[in-house]
Amino acid sequence: ASIKSFDQDAMQAFYDAWADPKAAYKEDTKWTKMSNGTRKRSLKTMSLFFERCMRRKWITEDPTLIIEVTAEPRKKTREQVKYLTREQMKKVVDALDENYHQMSDYNKTRLKALMLLMRWTGLRISDAVKVKIEDIKGDVLLVVTKKTKAPVQLPIPVEALEMIQKLAPYDGGYLFWNRRSEKSSITTVE
Repeated sequence: ASIKSFDQDAMQAFYDAWADPKAAYKEDTKWTKMSNGTRKRSLKTMSLFFERCMRRKWITEDPTLIIEVTAEPRKKTREQVKYLTREQMKKVVDALDENYHQMSDYNKTRLKALMLLMRWTGLRISDAVKVKIEDIKGDVLLVVTKKTKAPVQLPIPVEALEMIQKLAPYDGGYLFWNRRSEKSSITTVE
């Protein structure tokens, strides 16, 4: 068979077979069904191949043009947002006092403040550890998140704010990141 015999009908059948784990050409292989995203990428590769074939004048039309890619509905990965209840969060915070006797009370307070800040603002740890004292205006945290690079204003509940107010900032005004050496950089927490 030549490239000229691979027409739009053959391309459609081949494309449909990518999603079929029992396709004839997969019998002697460990191939499985392709995801919709993989099928799209494979179709693009096929399209680039046929584009080259047309430039070389081996064929006159691109058989991939017949393919209509439809978006599959996204699967829900979880039914609902899971979070710790107030009681569960209290147990986590209290566990510091119960299980970390070697840690100083001040470091426990700092760790509790970090946990409460993350709990109530939804910040990732990479964003939370970079919070500076100057980022807090009253009971609002003003930060630019690493992922979206967007400035956000987040209310800080009283229980977290009271814990944060007990802290003395480290060098540079950071509440949770302590520069331990000249080689240390805030980028190491990103």
